[in-house]
Amino acid sequence: RGNGGAMPKVIWTDGDYPAGYTGEYGDGVASSDPHAFLAEVDGGSMVPKYTPSNFALVEPGTDIDIEDDVLVRLVSGETLLKRLISRRGGYALASYNDTVVRYLREDEVEWMYYVVCPIPRKKIKMRT
Repeated sequence: RGNGGAMPKVIWTDGDYPAGYTGEYGDGVASSDPHAFLAEVDGGSMVPKYTPSNFALVEPGTDIDIEDDVLVRLVSGETLLKRLISRRGGYALASYNDTVVRYLREDEVEWMYYVVCPIPRKKIKMRT
């Protein structure tokens, strides 16, 4: 979960995978990626597909292609949910409801993971 795209770095452990961060889980959410996780959406740049307070299913083990939605961790610590639109000379990232394109050099990106789909908040349950 981030505020304005910034996620606390401390939650990224175990080889940069979030491990045991919360007692919540996605009910009926399945992935073949053993490192898949849910990231809470905070911010409106990806509306209408990803809305604030809902979640995104992230698969770190899935290859990324142009036009895929991605979760990007910058070296600065900022984490972004965006759409990858180019890999020429770095990365070009776009939003669904904004015409601004963010350009990043490869050395600015710590990692970039494939985002499968949005998950509604009502599918998030507490472990008992």
